[in-house]
Amino acid sequence: MFERARSNSRVVLLGHLFWSVVVVGLTVGPGLAERPERSVVAKRSVQHKLRSPAVEKHAFLVGFKTYEGASVSNVPYSHNDIRLVRDTLETFCGYKSENIVELTDDDPDDRRFLNPVAFRDLLQHRLSQLRVGYSDSVLFYYTGHGYLDPLTKQGYFTFPQFDVDNPAATGLLMSELSSLLNGCPAQTKLVVLDMCHAGAFKHVQAGNIEYDKLKSYMRDARGTFTLASCGRRQLSYPWPEKRQSVFSAFLARGLQGAADKPGMNGEQESHATLGIIDHLELYRYLAEHVSETARNLPDGGQQEPQLILGDGAVGVVPIA
Repeated sequence: MFERARSNSRVVLLGHLFWSVVVVGLTVGPGLAERPERSVVAKRSVQHKLRSPAVEKHAFLVGFKTYEGASVSNVPYSHNDIRLVRDTLETFCGYKSENIVELTDDDPDDRRFLNPVAFRDLLQHRLSQLRVGYSDSVLFYYTGHGYLDPLTKQGYFTFPQFDVDNPAATGLLMSELSSLLNGCPAQTKLVVLDMCHAGAFKHVQAGNIEYDKLKSYMRDARGTFTLASCGRRQLSYPWPEKRQSVFSAFLARGLQGAADKPGMNGEQESHATLGIIDHLELYRYLAEHVSETARNLPDGGQQEPQLILGDGAVGVVPIA
């Protein structure tokens, strides 16, 4: 009902979204990550489970490039980021094409989903239809703007027709995403948020969602791991030379294998764990490379990716 067949047999719905959640219930900065106890035996068990035919990986990729309101700026590389993330998930991370749902604004046939009510119903329907088991995983990726209403102090994901004067009717409450994830039985829930883009909102009192507010929403998402593109009072920067956002570019590189390095978590990895990237390895890789690259851009600045752990999110989670 919500799917369309494409010539390449991919399922595409609309998208500028890449949230990857692997949350543990607290926020850590570079070099300060609190490491769950793990052993070679434990990671071998995880590796066996990860490669078991019974494990199914599902992804929702959402991203919007063009915003119609005069107060909201466009996100120039969102479609590039969505394509890069999708190709990475399929080629390097074991995601089946039919298990990936995209929501973008680059296909006029899909415009019926470009409002928050239709998208919320779509996401709820898709999650309810998933035959997820205890070992299965769900990844949610969003690239776009997050807005904080100065009157209600509520956070919203923005859509192409987002209106800062009427956010409740034109945006999706961030708390609704947490609620939807809480109803999902998958063992691993990953959210990746590439938000707080530079110059997002013009001539408005509030604007970009504050990191502390975002953290409170994602900590309410039980058992969820969240990677956010930047921290308090920071921005997510574009990388014009690569035509990607800095965060999403290194996200893809990390998942493609760059994050899988012996000792990345301060531990000596065995042959059983090499070739598997967990959420701590990915976070530390992003913390190092995103921060350095954003700082050295001509129009860049401070950008430190953050790891947020949802209530009850524990252990080391394999991602790729």
